Amino acid sequence: KIVVVGGGYIALEFAGIFHSFGAEVHVMFRQPLPLRGFDEEVRQFVMDQMALQGIHFHAECSPVSLEKLESGHIKLTTSTGVLEADTVMMATGRKPNTKSIGLDKVGVEVDKNGVIKVHARQLILERKYILFMVTNYATFSLNMMLITLIRWMNTAKRMFQVCMPLETSPIE
Repeated sequence: KIVVVGGGYIALEFAGIFHSFGAEVHVMFRQPLPLRGFDEEVRQFVMDQMALQGIHFHAECSPVSLEKLESGHIKLTTSTGVLEADTVMMATGRKPNTKSIGLDKVGVEVDKNGVIKVHARQLILERKYILFMVTNYATFSLNMMLITLIRWMNTAKRMFQVCMPLETSPIE
């Protein structure tokens, strides 16, 4: 049994992966629906379809504390109750840790928060390579939406291939 804390596409992607391995998966997030920033109908549809597959959702729920039990399990106290699991995965985002890796020496600019400044043309024309984990979602959202769409299409293929064989799938 695993609890995934977070409602973004990374959290949901890992929830699907863990579920496909046979784990009992619980996903908890602060919002009424996962995938904040996405279309409301898509958010609801994705959650409904994953729930039909057997993934448990805990909406409007925040972690309060973690406690390792003598049994080896983890007791996760939340704003709405208590969950016990073998593993807890935090997929809630992060602060960029770019201060001391020498980005200034290779001509990569960062903002006051350590977020790499990205322009779509910069990636192609200047051959600068970045990790999306240290870019600002607001300035990189179109590219990330395209990457996310491709990843969700692949996830949908994997999850629903029983109902929709890949060779007849409208998702390419």
